[in-house]
Amino acid sequence: FPALPQERHGTVVNGHSQLAALIVRAVDLDIRPGDLLVVSFGHNDANHNKAERYVSADAFGESLRPFWDAARSHGAVCIFVSPVAMREFDEAGVCHPSFAAYREAMRAFAAEVGAPFIDLGAATAAANTAFGAERCKARYMWVGAKQDNAHQQNAGACRTAQAFVQQLLQDTTPALDVLRANFK
Repeated sequence: FPALPQERHGTVVNGHSQLAALIVRAVDLDIRPGDLLVVSFGHNDANHNKAERYVSADAFGESLRPFWDAARSHGAVCIFVSPVAMREFDEAGVCHPSFAAYREAMRAFAAEVGAPFIDLGAATAAANTAFGAERCKARYMWVGAKQDNAHQQNAGACRTAQAFVQQLLQDTTPALDVLRANFK
């Protein structure tokens, strides 16, 4: 990927849902005007067995508002990104986007507030389908006895980054022009 001309930094907290992120203040609110806040949740929010993480699909969209409000109040652009597809295939060998209700809630919230929405779930599901269930094991954490269909190895992370850039380049939201220009 090309080097971006501006300084960038990120805050990622592994294993957190957006609810936990709010509680532990995992989102760095040291946001400056013109920054991009990329918000992607869903995998851990759907885990109803862990009350500290769980957010119902019905409440998920509105629970994204603090991130939108924080970005806007600091003059930043907030981009909502659906969760990466898990390595799950149907009988026909098709990988479908994971966490459909959460993905749709995020899409609806982004549309409501006028924020960009990148459907990384659909893009990574399509990439997984094209690659095939067996070959996808090399992208996910199928290492030794470990069989993890959620977390990715470097090859999967690189493919996910490529899918994000492809979706970004197809998006026509003017607020993303500066970011998009770096990938053309």
